[in-house]
Amino acid sequence: MLLLIEEQARQSAGPLVLSFETSALDSFERFLEGLHREPRHAESLEAAWLAKGPGTVARLAAVLELLGWSGGPASGPPGPIGRDAVEAAVALWRDYFRPAWPSPRSNRAARRISSATHAVSCAGSRRETGRKLSGEEVRCGGLGRTVNAGQTAEALDRLEAAGVVRRVRSATVRKGRPAERWEVNPAALLK
Repeated sequence: MLLLIEEQARQSAGPLVLSFETSALDSFERFLEGLHREPRHAESLEAAWLAKGPGTVARLAAVLELLGWSGGPASGPPGPIGRDAVEAAVALWRDYFRPAWPSPRSNRAARRISSATHAVSCAGSRRETGRKLSGEEVRCGGLGRTVNAGQTAEALDRLEAAGVVRRVRSATVRKGRPAERWEVNPAALLK
């Protein structure tokens, strides 16, 4: 595929231009509008990633269009970038390449949760040792009862997706379901 693209570029008398079809431009504009609705309070790495989104998606769309062209009967020069290539590029950028950044609110929760973890381990809790907490300990000690159990579970799920905490299931089951504990990733502890 790459050889076909190179051959087409070499045979061309002038520069080859890949423009966007109208429908592709509409898809790209929707992507840009969605990007502008992203949190304005993004922190440094996330802000840098978001700022590079438009250029990255445009380049990915061009690459996908060229690869699609080279995989078919390449009878002429590559055509304009189509809507499918733009939507595939957006999906790649958003769903595959984009890191899971915890939001600033999650960062505050992570700091509070890590503080609570440290307090529990220093106090020598009989129920848990080390850096493991129950959801209730997180809600009461780490988040100061400012949220309910469901909101605590959501915060812990977001933090787990971001690699800040991980779920540790108890091997012993008394009555009901196994006890769920959360362990803070030492590398993710925010100072």
